[in-house]
Amino acid sequence: MEILPVGQIMFKKSIASLFLGFVLLFSAGCSENTGLDADTADGSGSFEDGVLLVNEGETISIGESGIEITFVEVVEESRCPEDVVCVTAGRAIIRLDVTYPSGQLPGLKLEIPGLVATPFTGSDSSAIPPFTLRLIELSPYPNASAPSNLLYRASLEVLH
Repeated sequence: MEILPVGQIMFKKSIASLFLGFVLLFSAGCSENTGLDADTADGSGSFEDGVLLVNEGETISIGESGIEITFVEVVEESRCPEDVVCVTAGRAIIRLDVTYPSGQLPGLKLEIPGLVATPFTGSDSSAIPPFTLRLIELSPYPNASAPSNLLYRASLEVLH
């Protein structure tokens, strides 16, 4: 058995990490076909059973509260694609704008980690009185072998 010097071991690990980084970089925008087609966005979000379903670019009301949620964008999508082996699970962060009858709360960010079962109840939450929002699912989930141009759809748990 040959014992390699520490420098050679570190070099080999660096090359492997660099390769993995390129794989993740090129697969980060890939998704499976479970979302809403960008060409057929129809404003089909809903609020049922305490879960708000909102499509990227859509504004939807939380029941009769007068509060509107706009899913502005996906700020970060670094979740490990489901058909790739990754060093880290990654995460997705979305940005919402919240409009009250009396004003606006722009730039609310919610995060969900990668490689978790959904609906995910362990994610962070944000208070928008009188409610608390939690991102429990973001679809489509990245898939390196099935590139997609679908819009994202967020499932937000609304707690009182």
